[in-house]
Order: sequence, then C-alpha cells, then structure tokens
Amino acid sequence: MVLRIIICVSVGLIGLVGLFLAARSDESALYEAGLIMALFSVFFIFWQIKRGYDGESGKTERIPQDN
Repeated sequence: MVLRIIICVSVGLIGLVGLFLAARSDESALYEAGLIMALFSVFFIFWQIKRGYDGESGKTERIPQDN
C-alpha cells in the first residue's frame, strides 16, 4: 500500500516535470516528449485508482439497472 502511494507520487512528479519541459521547450520534440510524459502519468495514476477500487477480484463490478 505504501509502496503504491510512493510510486504514484513519483509518477505524478515526473508528469509535472514533463509539463514544465513542454512549457519551456523551443523544439517540437521536447514539447511532445513532455506532453507524453504528463499523459502517461495521468493515465497511470487513474489506473492505480481503478486497481484500488477493484480490490482483490480484479474486476469492476457493475451495478444492475432496472429497465
């Protein structure tokens, strides 16, 4: 649990570095690399949140809907 939090915080910091890199770059390659780093960190953190809610089953439970 603590390791997962440490990993998410470090990935979030890497995403912030990517945003600063994209904002300060003069070349399109650095701009794109920074945006890719930021997008990866967002998707990774959301994936970790999903894993936390799924628990041990590994599946997202669906709520039955009345039609």
